[in-house]
Amino acid sequence: MWNDIRFAFRSYRKSPGFTAVAALALALGIGANTVMFSAIDAVLLRQLPYRDPDRLVMIWESNPLIGDFLSGRMPAAILNIREWKRQNPFLEDLAYMGTRDAFNLTGQDRPEQVEGGIVSTNFLGLLGVQPVLGRDFQASDAPQGQGQVALISYPLFDRRFGKDRGVIGRTIHIDGAPYSVVGVLPPGFHLPSMWEGFDQKKPDVWIPIGAAGLSQAEIQQRNYFVFGRMKPGVALDQVRSAMAPIVRRITETYPNFEKTWGVSVFPLAVEDTSPVLRRTVVVLQFAVGFVLLIACANVANLLLARTAGREKEIAIRVALGAAKSRRVRQVLAESLLLSVGAAIAGTALAWIGIQAISRLAPEDSYHLRELSLDWKVYAFTLAAALLTALVFGLAPAIHAARQNVNDSLRKGGRAGSSGLSGGLRGILVVSEMALALVLLVGAGLMIRSLIAVVSVPAGFRVDHLLTTHVHLTSPRYRDPKQVTVFCEQVLERVAQIPGVKSVAMAGGFPMLDSIRINSFHVEGEPERENAVPVADVTPVSDGYFETLGAPILRGRSFTRQDAEAETPSVVVVNETLARRIAPKGSAIGKVLRLGDGVKVTVVGIRADTHQMGLDTGARPEMFMPTRSLSSIALMIRTAGEPMNLAGAVRSQIWSIDRDQPVDKMLTGEQRLSEGLEQRRFNMALFGIFAGLALLLASVGIYGVLAYAVSQRTREIGIRIALGATAGNVASLVVRQGLLLAAIGAAIGSIAAFGLTRWMSSLIFGIGATDPLTFSAVPALLIAIALVASYMPARRATKVDPMESLRIE
Repeated sequence: MWNDIRFAFRSYRKSPGFTAVAALALALGIGANTVMFSAIDAVLLRQLPYRDPDRLVMIWESNPLIGDFLSGRMPAAILNIREWKRQNPFLEDLAYMGTRDAFNLTGQDRPEQVEGGIVSTNFLGLLGVQPVLGRDFQASDAPQGQGQVALISYPLFDRRFGKDRGVIGRTIHIDGAPYSVVGVLPPGFHLPSMWEGFDQKKPDVWIPIGAAGLSQAEIQQRNYFVFGRMKPGVALDQVRSAMAPIVRRITETYPNFEKTWGVSVFPLAVEDTSPVLRRTVVVLQFAVGFVLLIACANVANLLLARTAGREKEIAIRVALGAAKSRRVRQVLAESLLLSVGAAIAGTALAWIGIQAISRLAPEDSYHLRELSLDWKVYAFTLAAALLTALVFGLAPAIHAARQNVNDSLRKGGRAGSSGLSGGLRGILVVSEMALALVLLVGAGLMIRSLIAVVSVPAGFRVDHLLTTHVHLTSPRYRDPKQVTVFCEQVLERVAQIPGVKSVAMAGGFPMLDSIRINSFHVEGEPERENAVPVADVTPVSDGYFETLGAPILRGRSFTRQDAEAETPSVVVVNETLARRIAPKGSAIGKVLRLGDGVKVTVVGIRADTHQMGLDTGARPEMFMPTRSLSSIALMIRTAGEPMNLAGAVRSQIWSIDRDQPVDKMLTGEQRLSEGLEQRRFNMALFGIFAGLALLLASVGIYGVLAYAVSQRTREIGIRIALGATAGNVASLVVRQGLLLAAIGAAIGSIAAFGLTRWMSSLIFGIGATDPLTFSAVPALLIAIALVASYMPARRATKVDPMESLRIE
């Protein structure tokens, strides 16, 4: 075998062009597969970076009356958390976390808004995470007035403190209150995603929560995410079964608080990744598998041509006593050497691809931002190389084994090709075309889905819109009057900036902020015991709908008097909620009694937005008037380029409160684009892989036809000598290429028809068998095959009949 490998090395060294083309094709296929396997490993195979992650669960409250996916995953109340921890015999420990969209961090240089986590003191211990500097929280750290402590993330430690190890013990101010830094979390630490990958919390500052001094109302607020650790040897079903009697006992004790509520328990690994992400990486792995198969078919074609050109050499070896197994072994040794070399180059390409994906992946897809080359990935690459060598070396090995020695020696040095070689090469090209078509259909469906999503009416105008967040959390804003004064001044001063057409504020941006829900009842209609309708509630200032460019379809918008009222008395609803309120009539004038007892009258109906994203259905929404918000989503409609006013807006806010952080400013287009990151990413990857497959398939059909022309030189010369025109000769070659492409397109269309159904959860607005895609892609493939056939056809027309006959 070593002699065979040495011979193969010398042989490839004598044909650098052939070697480079074959190795590059394989390197691209192996590299792409290595990249996607690293994604499979990160999303599906790699364990979460916590102690005994298989024993970790998330526990939610559930309420079927809420509807949609939130019904089974609602944050929990401390009252329930205490009972779950005390009564469930299968849980080793429980910890909980509340999050804050923003802490205002001061005490060094400029003010900064950071995401915050408020956790039980055992939270990190339950996960098995220890600070890289300092210490973890202790039970005595729970806030009791003075001596408050905080942990900070490694990115904040790097960004704000320059990795100064003296940060331990330093005082920082969070929302105006002093906190002593007691620890720095590890650089790679992150929380798991929640709601099946829908939300990724990224706290930069962590503070402990003490529940001992909370009021009854506070411990009944459903604000906390609960993490549990099962005891060793305990099954998930045991934990779930034990929860049912606990819920019944709590309901008996607090019937009004717990009525209709239950408990859901899910493994932490399930919460961490969404079904769409899992399906995406699997589908993409199949896609790059097709790319590798196309590369194998290409190289197999090259090797078949090379083997056919070496028929005399092989025949002499046989005549000298070489057995059939010896011939096969030599061909496979050449395949193995080529594949291993391609695998080394493919690993380098994979490293580049991993870096690119880590940078291009959506911000919240931390799995895809943490791809790496580890031993599992290297093992996969080695296995892929060995399997690849077998796949693309099989056809040449069969040809070498079944070669007719007498015919080869009789032909001497004349060109020729066996029927086996020609048939195999045609089958390989058809396979390439079929596989390429499947990938192109997938890419086409992704592109069409993105177009369909972008075409969905957002319900507001994103052009000439500047946005930012302001969170009033410092002690000076504990008085609601100070909050109102700040909001009034911001609205007035920003409105005076030249180039500002209007300004408004709200409790959140459409489609991008957390959902706040409230129950309601339509006055005058009978209440149903087991059906409590709910809607998303957003407080907004007067001028909100006009500034956002969200039309009021019927009724009116809010006035300043509506917004300045101490208790709201009117409400604007979206179309979806209007239809629920009044299925057969008008919702205008309907009186709603909210869950907190406040009665409001519907005065307007606005167009639907899609709070969970453009590719989701509209949820029922209501908008409440106010001019006093502690968490402000500020929206400015501008006459010109929005970002030109960013500095002026920031200056006006700082003129009111110099210590008030102003979150990053984005245009309306940028805000809307954040919701399309995942679809753009999927489309880009599919497009790259499909383009690579198309390129390889085009090269494959070109190579087959070019080789066929070289093998049929004598035949073509005779045809021309007998009077065939250049058009006759060209059509002969082109028809052969188009026939192979048409057969491949037909087979690929049938395969794509079945395989694209796997992608149904990844596409939007079209079917998995979209007629436009399934008609356009085969047409494109055949057109490219026509182009690829042109060069060999043109060469065939230039054959000199006298020269070709003289050579023969």
